[in-house]
Amino acid sequence: MQRRIRKLITSILIACSSFVPLAHAEPLLERVNDLDVKQIRCLADNIYHEAKGEPHDGKLAVALVTMNRTAAKGFPETVCGVVYEKTRGFCQFSWVCRNLFPNRDSDLYRQIYLLAENTYLNYSKSVTDITKRSLYFHAVHVNPGWNLRRTVTIGRHVFYGKRERDVQERGENVGSRP
Repeated sequence: MQRRIRKLITSILIACSSFVPLAHAEPLLERVNDLDVKQIRCLADNIYHEAKGEPHDGKLAVALVTMNRTAAKGFPETVCGVVYEKTRGFCQFSWVCRNLFPNRDSDLYRQIYLLAENTYLNYSKSVTDITKRSLYFHAVHVNPGWNLRRTVTIGRHVFYGKRERDVQERGENVGSRP
């Protein structure tokens, strides 16, 4: 599927080159190379199950926690790895253990997929982290008793990060973010 998308976008850009100089198309081609449909689908599935009833900021916050984990040490390096990770036999996201599947034909899923795609492609470049670098969240009606730094409440979720002394990151992309 990813190969087909690249081929389609490339052919569109070539067809449009008579109208738009290729120099303007190069950034689009670079972004296509960053595109990983499987990872975006995992991110969209997670947003769908964890925040489908939330406003836009609530959905974005779930996406950001997922992406923040890919950048933090101690978590898998890929979105799918983060979403499907099991720690001591427990799923990190409850919907995974219940084997729930999203309705990918719905308008809601298509909207969430676009949000996931935008977050995935722009995470390290231009997405402002409204969760304040959170790595965890839970519903407001739950009290897990975590010994973590509470960062923010968005919609019906409470977000947490590790204590500053415990934070270790893989790269520069998270460390320089707000």
